[in-house]
Amino acid sequence: MTFYLIDNVPISVGHAVGSAMATCKVEKAEFTVLTEKGRLECTIDDSVKYGARFVSFFNECTDTFAGLTRLYLANLRFAESEFVSNILVTCKRLKYLGFLNCNTESWIAFQIEHAELSELSIFNCRFDVVKLDWVPKLTCWHEMVELSTLLHETFVRDLSLGFKCEKIWVQPECPTRRLASVFHQLRIVNLVDIPKGYDLTWTMFILEAAPSLEEFYMTGCSY
Repeated sequence: MTFYLIDNVPISVGHAVGSAMATCKVEKAEFTVLTEKGRLECTIDDSVKYGARFVSFFNECTDTFAGLTRLYLANLRFAESEFVSNILVTCKRLKYLGFLNCNTESWIAFQIEHAELSELSIFNCRFDVVKLDWVPKLTCWHEMVELSTLLHETFVRDLSLGFKCEKIWVQPECPTRRLASVFHQLRIVNLVDIPKGYDLTWTMFILEAAPSLEEFYMTGCSY
């Protein structure tokens, strides 16, 4: 459902969807929440007003948000810095979360821990840092990406790569200073569902890139 943050419209929609969720199993529930003014016309005062409206909507319909599988938000400014992370705490079924032109009054580290989230879109937003603490189902729209780029300025201790029988979207790369800084504290590695016929490229890549490695596990694809 797509709707605007106007008067009590969102709360009415939220209660209606919540009633449907309470009476039957809803496989997919999607909210796209828009504002009267678009990104280019929206002032700071406008985004503060819209942010307050959304918080009221969210607090009034938390049971509904708990059942959402997709949520897209635009032009919101939140007074409480922790509210952005609280969205993920409440919306446990989310597979997609999108922000356009959203921010908080004080810049924050947006910490993300979510068991189901597979797609995250953040465009023209002001978050100081986005920390992917635990997002096991997150995928990437790039055809291929290097680990040193994906994990830049992080310090990984435990790394699991699920190949899903040739569906992995990161590639090994030549050891570099940048990669060495990323993997300097790496202790545990799991390579899961490696396709049949793969050579030792990934094995050698990890062993050369992680000088402090303590545990290394590999499982092959069974089909």
